[in-house]
Amino acid sequence: MESTLASDNREQFDQAANALMTSLRKSRDLNIEIRQALLLREQVDSSTNAEASGESHSGESHTTVLRMLSDIVERVSRL
Repeated sequence: MESTLASDNREQFDQAANALMTSLRKSRDLNIEIRQALLLREQVDSSTNAEASGESHSGESHTTVLRMLSDIVERVSRL
């Protein structure tokens, strides 16, 4: 009877160990996914910030060009 009990205990221990290892693998995989998502978010944020600062310069340039064109059109229309 003891050998059957020991065998059952060993089987339960193996099942618990397997379940723990599976849980640890899933946790590791989830941590990797979270880390990748955070890195991607940082890249998007820095990309967005670079675009925003680029847009302000680009917007200023665009406004300057429009003013120059408007001045040219006004001068031509006076002639």
